[in-house]
Amino acid sequence: MAGKSLLCRVGIHRWEDRRNDDGEAYRLCLRCGAEGDKIHLADYGDTGGGSMG
Repeated sequence: MAGKSLLCRVGIHRWEDRRNDDGEAYRLCLRCGAEGDKIHLADYGDTGGGSMG
């Protein structure tokens, strides 16, 4: 972990949205090279209605 940025070590990545050869979306940190999945609000039960909906 010696080459990993301090920001990345504490979870503050510099994400860039990318697509693989199959067209699936993923995220890549431009500083440390970590890969992550795309996060959708619907995955967390948010329907967009806010507290009033």
